[in-house]
Amino acid sequence: MSRRKARICAMQYIYAKEFNDESFDSFLKYTDSLKKEEDILFAKELAECTKIHIKELDELISQYAQWGVSGISLVDRCILRVGACELTNNKQNTPYKVIINEYIEIAKQFGATSSGALINAILDKIKDGMRT
Repeated sequence: MSRRKARICAMQYIYAKEFNDESFDSFLKYTDSLKKEEDILFAKELAECTKIHIKELDELISQYAQWGVSGISLVDRCILRVGACELTNNKQNTPYKVIINEYIEIAKQFGATSSGALINAILDKIKDGMRT
């Protein structure tokens, strides 16, 4: 569960970046969800990677999104950005199925009713595209 909290924290940071330009460390002061140093480091690495590669991630997501990235709600877009970043930069060697399932569950928690299906469809297509 703590890895999920780290993923949620990274997603919330990417969401917050849409409205202000604070650092991850500054953002972390406003949340008490992460207790373990390894979870904080994982969240920070994921958030920073997503922030650095956001344009490339949006282009990747747009390849598989029917309405392009701008047609996706901001919450779902942030979930997809972080999920796509973890899929394409899987330094932990986490199985793709586990990564995708984690973001489906995050979408069910934070997104709309149909968000889980959207996240599943797009991340699965990204995963398939990486194999070819």
